[in-house]
Amino acid sequence: MIQKAGLDFIFYIQTAMPGLENLMQALSMLGTENFFMAVIGYLLWCRNRYAALRLLALLIFCDYVNLTAKWIFFEPRPYWIDARLTAFAFESTFGIPSGHAQDAVVFWGYLAMIDGDRKKLKGRLLLACSMILAICFSRMYLAVHFPHDILLGLVLGLAVLLAGLRFLPVLEKYLLEKTSVGLIQTGLIVSALMLALSVIIRAYFKSISNVYSADPWSMKGAVISAATAGAIIISLGMLKSNFDFRADKNGQKLLRFIIGIAGVAAIMGIGTLLPSDETLRALELRYLKYFLMSFWACGAVYFIFQRAGLARNTSVST
Repeated sequence: MIQKAGLDFIFYIQTAMPGLENLMQALSMLGTENFFMAVIGYLLWCRNRYAALRLLALLIFCDYVNLTAKWIFFEPRPYWIDARLTAFAFESTFGIPSGHAQDAVVFWGYLAMIDGDRKKLKGRLLLACSMILAICFSRMYLAVHFPHDILLGLVLGLAVLLAGLRFLPVLEKYLLEKTSVGLIQTGLIVSALMLALSVIIRAYFKSISNVYSADPWSMKGAVISAATAGAIIISLGMLKSNFDFRADKNGQKLLRFIIGIAGVAAIMGIGTLLPSDETLRALELRYLKYFLMSFWACGAVYFIFQRAGLARNTSVST
Protein backbone atom coordinates (compact mmCIF):
# COMPACT_ATOMS: atom_id res chain seq x y z
CA MET A 1 0.00 0.00 0.00
CA ILE A 2 2.70 2.50 1.01
CA GLN A 3 4.90 1.44 -1.89
CA LYS A 4 2.09 1.81 -4.44
CA ALA A 5 1.16 5.24 -3.10
CA GLY A 6 4.78 6.28 -3.37
CA LEU A 7 5.03 5.08 -6.97
CA ASP A 8 1.85 6.97 -7.87
CA PHE A 9 3.19 10.14 -6.24
CA ILE A 10 6.49 9.96 -8.12
CA PHE A 11 4.67 9.30 -11.40
CA TYR A 12 2.44 12.32 -10.68
CA ILE A 13 5.28 14.78 -10.04
CA GLN A 14 7.19 13.58 -13.08
CA THR A 15 4.19 14.03 -15.35
CA ALA A 16 2.88 17.22 -13.71
CA MET A 17 6.28 18.97 -13.79
CA PRO A 18 8.09 17.76 -16.91
CA GLY A 19 11.48 19.10 -17.97
CA LEU A 20 12.91 19.62 -14.50
CA GLU A 21 15.37 16.75 -14.62
CA ASN A 22 18.46 18.97 -15.07
CA LEU A 23 17.50 21.15 -12.11
CA MET A 24 16.77 18.09 -9.97
CA GLN A 25 20.07 16.48 -10.90
CA ALA A 26 21.85 19.69 -9.91
CA LEU A 27 20.05 19.79 -6.56
CA SER A 28 20.86 16.14 -6.00
CA MET A 29 24.56 16.93 -6.53
CA LEU A 30 24.42 19.04 -3.34
CA GLY A 31 24.14 15.78 -1.42
CA THR A 32 27.06 13.95 -3.02
CA GLU A 33 30.58 13.03 -1.92
CA ASN A 34 32.29 15.45 -4.32
CA PHE A 35 30.31 18.45 -3.06
CA PHE A 36 30.89 17.52 0.58
CA MET A 37 34.59 17.00 -0.14
CA ALA A 38 34.97 20.51 -1.54
CA VAL A 39 33.16 22.24 1.33
CA ILE A 40 34.79 20.18 4.08
CA GLY A 41 38.17 20.72 2.41
CA TYR A 42 37.66 24.47 2.61
CA LEU A 43 36.71 24.21 6.29
CA LEU A 44 39.62 21.86 7.02
CA TRP A 45 42.32 23.90 5.34
CA CYS A 46 41.04 27.47 5.53
CA ARG A 47 38.75 27.93 8.52
CA ASN A 48 38.43 25.53 11.47
CA ARG A 49 40.09 22.12 11.40
CA TYR A 50 38.28 20.60 14.35
CA ALA A 51 34.82 21.80 13.29
CA ALA A 52 35.49 20.28 9.86
CA LEU A 53 36.72 17.02 11.40
CA ARG A 54 33.53 16.78 13.46
CA LEU A 55 31.42 17.29 10.33
CA LEU A 56 33.44 14.71 8.40
CA ALA A 57 33.15 12.22 11.26
CA LEU A 58 29.39 12.77 11.43
CA LEU A 59 29.00 12.19 7.69
CA ILE A 60 31.11 9.04 7.80
CA PHE A 61 29.07 7.64 10.69
CA CYS A 62 25.87 8.72 8.93
CA ASP A 63 26.86 6.87 5.74
CA TYR A 64 27.82 3.79 7.75
CA VAL A 65 24.42 3.78 9.46
CA ASN A 66 22.71 4.32 6.11
CA LEU A 67 24.45 1.43 4.38
CA THR A 68 23.72 -0.88 7.31
CA ALA A 69 20.04 0.12 7.26
CA LYS A 70 19.85 -0.46 3.50
CA TRP A 71 21.09 -4.03 4.02
CA ILE A 72 18.60 -4.60 6.83
CA PHE A 73 15.58 -3.42 4.81
CA PHE A 74 16.87 -4.48 1.33
CA GLU A 75 14.03 -2.60 -0.41
CA PRO A 76 14.06 -1.65 -4.13
CA ARG A 77 14.27 1.77 -5.68
CA PRO A 78 11.14 3.10 -7.45
CA TYR A 79 12.48 2.88 -11.00
CA TRP A 80 13.52 -0.74 -10.41
CA ILE A 81 9.90 -1.89 -10.18
CA ASP A 82 7.70 0.59 -12.10
CA ALA A 83 8.05 0.94 -15.86
CA ARG A 84 5.93 4.11 -15.82
CA LEU A 85 8.75 6.04 -14.16
CA THR A 86 11.65 7.69 -15.94
CA ALA A 87 14.95 7.11 -14.16
CA PHE A 88 16.91 10.37 -14.30
CA ALA A 89 19.61 8.87 -12.07
CA PHE A 90 20.90 5.35 -11.51
CA GLU A 91 21.82 3.80 -8.18
CA SER A 92 23.04 0.28 -7.45
CA THR A 93 22.39 0.19 -3.69
CA PHE A 94 19.05 -0.50 -2.00
CA GLY A 95 16.58 2.34 -1.54
CA ILE A 96 15.55 2.76 2.07
CA PRO A 97 16.64 4.88 3.86
CA SER A 98 17.69 7.75 1.61
CA GLY A 99 21.38 8.50 2.02
CA HIS A 100 20.93 11.92 0.44
CA ALA A 101 18.24 12.81 2.99
CA GLN A 102 20.38 11.57 5.88
CA ASP A 103 23.51 13.35 4.73
CA ALA A 104 21.61 16.56 3.93
CA VAL A 105 20.25 16.80 7.48
CA VAL A 106 23.69 16.21 8.97
CA PHE A 107 25.62 18.45 6.56
CA TRP A 108 23.32 21.45 6.30
CA GLY A 109 22.09 21.11 9.88
CA TYR A 110 25.63 21.05 11.26
CA LEU A 111 26.70 24.05 9.21
CA ALA A 112 23.69 25.97 10.51
CA MET A 113 24.43 25.07 14.13
CA ILE A 114 28.19 25.63 14.41
CA ASP A 115 28.15 29.38 13.84
CA GLY A 116 28.19 31.10 17.23
CA ASP A 117 26.04 34.07 16.16
CA ARG A 118 22.63 33.18 17.64
CA LYS A 119 21.01 36.26 16.10
CA LYS A 120 21.35 34.66 12.67
CA LEU A 121 20.43 31.15 13.80
CA LYS A 122 16.84 31.34 12.56
CA GLY A 123 17.98 32.41 9.08
CA ARG A 124 20.63 29.70 8.93
CA LEU A 125 18.15 27.04 9.99
CA LEU A 126 15.66 28.26 7.40
CA LEU A 127 18.31 28.01 4.70
CA ALA A 128 19.34 24.55 5.91
CA CYS A 129 15.74 23.30 5.90
CA SER A 130 15.21 24.70 2.40
CA MET A 131 18.29 22.90 1.09
CA ILE A 132 17.30 19.66 2.79
CA LEU A 133 13.77 19.74 1.37
CA ALA A 134 15.02 20.63 -2.12
CA ILE A 135 17.48 17.73 -2.12
CA CYS A 136 14.83 15.32 -0.82
CA PHE A 137 12.31 16.38 -3.46
CA SER A 138 14.93 15.98 -6.19
CA ARG A 139 15.56 12.37 -5.15
CA MET A 140 11.87 11.53 -5.54
CA TYR A 141 11.60 13.36 -8.86
CA LEU A 142 14.60 11.43 -10.17
CA ALA A 143 12.71 8.22 -9.26
CA VAL A 144 15.47 6.87 -7.02
CA HIS A 145 13.57 7.16 -3.72
CA PHE A 146 10.08 6.60 -2.34
CA PRO A 147 8.63 9.21 0.04
CA HIS A 148 9.04 6.75 2.94
CA ASP A 149 12.73 6.31 2.00
CA ILE A 150 13.09 10.06 2.42
CA LEU A 151 11.18 10.14 5.71
CA LEU A 152 13.31 7.47 7.34
CA GLY A 153 16.46 9.14 6.03
CA LEU A 154 15.39 12.44 7.61
CA VAL A 155 14.71 10.76 10.95
CA LEU A 156 18.02 8.90 10.99
CA GLY A 157 19.91 11.99 9.84
CA LEU A 158 18.39 14.08 12.63
CA ALA A 159 19.26 11.39 15.18
CA VAL A 160 22.89 11.32 13.99
CA LEU A 161 23.11 15.13 14.01
CA LEU A 162 21.71 15.51 17.53
CA ALA A 163 23.88 12.68 18.85
CA GLY A 164 26.92 14.25 17.21
CA LEU A 165 26.28 17.70 18.65
CA ARG A 166 25.92 16.14 22.10
CA PHE A 167 28.68 13.53 22.14
CA LEU A 168 31.35 14.50 19.59
CA PRO A 169 33.00 17.13 21.82
CA VAL A 170 33.21 14.53 24.60
CA LEU A 171 34.65 11.92 22.23
CA GLU A 172 37.12 14.44 20.83
CA LYS A 173 38.34 15.32 24.32
CA TYR A 174 38.76 11.62 25.13
CA LEU A 175 40.77 10.99 21.98
CA LEU A 176 43.01 14.02 22.39
CA GLU A 177 44.05 12.76 25.81
CA LYS A 178 45.61 9.71 24.17
CA THR A 179 49.19 9.49 22.99
CA SER A 180 49.97 9.31 19.29
CA VAL A 181 50.52 5.56 19.62
CA GLY A 182 47.22 5.24 21.45
CA LEU A 183 45.43 7.11 18.66
CA ILE A 184 46.97 4.85 16.02
CA GLN A 185 45.82 1.79 17.96
CA THR A 186 42.34 3.25 18.47
CA GLY A 187 42.00 4.22 14.81
CA LEU A 188 42.95 0.76 13.61
CA ILE A 189 40.66 -0.95 16.12
CA VAL A 190 37.68 1.24 15.23
CA SER A 191 38.28 0.68 11.53
CA ALA A 192 38.57 -3.10 11.97
CA LEU A 193 35.42 -3.28 14.11
CA MET A 194 33.43 -1.32 11.53
CA LEU A 195 34.52 -3.71 8.79
CA ALA A 196 33.83 -6.81 10.89
CA LEU A 197 30.35 -5.61 11.85
CA SER A 198 29.55 -4.82 8.21
CA VAL A 199 30.65 -8.28 7.08
CA ILE A 200 28.45 -9.96 9.71
CA ILE A 201 25.34 -7.83 9.05
CA ARG A 202 25.72 -8.11 5.28
CA ALA A 203 26.16 -11.89 5.38
CA TYR A 204 23.09 -12.43 7.55
CA PHE A 205 20.64 -10.24 5.68
CA LYS A 206 21.91 -11.34 2.29
CA SER A 207 21.23 -14.95 3.32
CA ILE A 208 17.55 -14.21 4.10
CA SER A 209 16.81 -11.92 1.15
CA ASN A 210 15.75 -12.85 -2.36
CA VAL A 211 18.05 -10.27 -3.94
CA TYR A 212 21.27 -11.82 -5.15
CA SER A 213 22.60 -9.08 -7.39
CA ALA A 214 26.14 -8.16 -6.36
CA ASP A 215 25.77 -4.38 -6.39
CA PRO A 216 23.15 -3.85 -3.63
CA TRP A 217 25.33 -5.90 -1.27
CA SER A 218 28.60 -4.18 -2.20
CA MET A 219 31.13 -3.73 0.61
CA LYS A 220 32.65 -0.63 -1.02
CA GLY A 221 30.72 1.83 1.12
CA ALA A 222 31.65 0.05 4.34
CA VAL A 223 35.31 0.00 3.30
CA ILE A 224 35.26 3.75 2.61
CA SER A 225 33.64 4.53 5.98
CA ALA A 226 36.06 2.31 7.91
CA ALA A 227 39.14 3.68 6.15
CA THR A 228 38.10 7.29 6.65
CA ALA A 229 37.16 6.80 10.31
CA GLY A 230 40.54 5.22 11.06
CA ALA A 231 42.40 7.99 9.24
CA ILE A 232 40.54 10.74 11.10
CA ILE A 233 41.40 9.27 14.50
CA ILE A 234 45.04 8.61 13.63
CA SER A 235 45.47 12.11 12.15
CA LEU A 236 44.54 13.65 15.51
CA GLY A 237 47.88 12.40 16.82
CA MET A 238 49.79 14.46 14.26
CA LEU A 239 48.40 17.84 15.29
CA LYS A 240 46.89 18.10 18.73
CA SER A 241 46.53 21.86 18.54
CA ASN A 242 44.70 23.96 16.00
CA PHE A 243 46.12 26.29 13.39
CA ASP A 244 45.68 30.03 13.63
CA PHE A 245 44.02 31.19 10.42
CA ARG A 246 42.70 34.50 11.70
CA ALA A 247 45.50 36.70 10.37
CA ASP A 248 45.86 34.94 7.03
CA LYS A 249 45.22 36.70 3.78
CA ASN A 250 42.76 35.33 1.25
CA GLY A 251 45.63 34.48 -1.07
CA GLN A 252 47.15 32.20 1.53
CA LYS A 253 43.83 30.47 2.07
CA LEU A 254 43.47 29.97 -1.66
CA LEU A 255 46.94 28.41 -1.83
CA ARG A 256 46.12 26.08 1.08
CA PHE A 257 42.93 24.99 -0.66
CA ILE A 258 44.75 24.39 -3.95
CA ILE A 259 47.46 22.32 -2.25
CA GLY A 260 44.93 20.33 -0.25
CA ILE A 261 42.59 19.57 -3.14
CA ALA A 262 45.55 18.77 -5.44
CA GLY A 263 46.68 16.06 -3.04
CA VAL A 264 43.17 14.62 -2.84
CA ALA A 265 42.82 14.72 -6.63
CA ALA A 266 46.18 12.99 -7.11
CA ILE A 267 45.21 10.12 -4.81
CA MET A 268 41.77 9.85 -6.43
CA GLY A 269 43.40 9.86 -9.85
CA ILE A 270 45.72 7.01 -8.91
CA GLY A 271 42.67 5.25 -7.48
CA THR A 272 41.02 5.20 -10.90
CA LEU A 273 43.78 2.85 -12.05
CA LEU A 274 42.94 0.32 -9.34
CA PRO A 275 40.47 -2.56 -9.79
CA SER A 276 36.89 -1.69 -8.82
CA ASP A 277 35.38 -5.15 -8.37
CA GLU A 278 34.43 -6.91 -5.14
CA THR A 279 37.49 -9.14 -4.83
CA LEU A 280 39.43 -8.99 -1.56
CA ARG A 281 42.41 -7.46 -3.33
CA ALA A 282 40.27 -4.70 -4.86
CA LEU A 283 38.63 -3.90 -1.51
CA GLU A 284 42.04 -3.76 0.20
CA LEU A 285 43.28 -1.27 -2.39
CA ARG A 286 40.09 0.78 -2.03
CA TYR A 287 40.65 0.87 1.73
CA LEU A 288 44.23 2.08 1.19
CA LYS A 289 43.10 4.73 -1.28
CA TYR A 290 40.53 6.29 1.05
CA PHE A 291 42.77 5.96 4.09
CA LEU A 292 45.59 7.83 2.37
CA MET A 293 43.24 10.46 0.97
CA SER A 294 41.66 11.10 4.39
CA PHE A 295 45.03 11.02 6.18
CA TRP A 296 46.39 13.59 3.74
CA ALA A 297 43.37 15.87 4.07
CA CYS A 298 43.04 15.64 7.86
CA GLY A 299 46.68 15.62 8.94
CA ALA A 300 49.63 15.36 6.58
CA VAL A 301 48.80 18.44 4.49
CA TYR A 302 49.15 20.71 7.54
CA PHE A 303 52.87 20.06 7.66
CA ILE A 304 53.07 21.23 4.05
CA PHE A 305 51.22 24.39 5.05
CA GLN A 306 53.68 25.04 7.87
CA ARG A 307 56.77 24.45 5.72
CA ALA A 308 55.36 26.72 3.02
CA GLY A 309 54.60 29.47 5.54
CA LEU A 310 50.88 29.25 4.83
CA ALA A 311 49.81 28.55 8.42
CA ARG A 312 51.27 28.36 11.90
CA ASN A 313 50.49 26.04 14.76
CA THR A 314 49.14 27.92 17.78
CA SER A 315 51.27 25.78 20.07
CA VAL A 316 54.46 27.13 18.48
CA SER A 317 55.61 30.39 19.99
CA THR A 318 56.78 33.10 17.60
